[in-house]
Amino acid sequence: MSSSARTALRLLRPLKVTRSTTAGPSRLPLLTPAIRTFRTTSARSHAPIKPVMAPAAEAPGSVAPSPSTTTLSASEYEKHSNVTMEMLHDQLEALVEEYSPEGANGWECEYSSGVLTLSLGPHGTYVINKQPPNQQIWLSSPFSGPMRFSFIQPTTATSTDSGAQGVWTYARDEVTLGALLDREIRSVLVSEVGQEEADAWEGAGVE
Repeated sequence: MSSSARTALRLLRPLKVTRSTTAGPSRLPLLTPAIRTFRTTSARSHAPIKPVMAPAAEAPGSVAPSPSTTTLSASEYEKHSNVTMEMLHDQLEALVEEYSPEGANGWECEYSSGVLTLSLGPHGTYVINKQPPNQQIWLSSPFSGPMRFSFIQPTTATSTDSGAQGVWTYARDEVTLGALLDREIRSVLVSEVGQEEADAWEGAGVE
């Protein structure tokens, strides 16, 4: 074998790996994968479901008219409200003339531009006024607060029935304007003149 052939064979032999006897085996550093914590959430929020509650009772004066409220034309509203306001004025003015105390605690009744004011001295003041945009009569009472009364006719009648009688009614508890005034003013009379004379009072003059 020629020298060039022997040289070629030596080049083709695998290299002998010599391990160091002084150093320990080479170790690759262990790579610890970073662990990320994921919060699993659904596409839809799991907030507690709140029960559907009925709306709280509205404050006096803020109640819309009952569905049975009669719809009036502008002229019909004026006719019915004017009759009621004039009757109230006549009756409450008579009340003042007959039962008003003397002196600084005297009572007064005034009616102007659709607003009726009844002052009962230390017992407080009533204000009753027309509200054409709402077709209502509004009352501010020193005892029961603000209230709105709508004109309601019997279910068998219509707003065009000239003989039909309607009643100004508070939608929340269906008390009528006349019944409320009778009850509250009569209680004032009881404290001022006694039960017997209070019972003799004719009332506010409207239902």
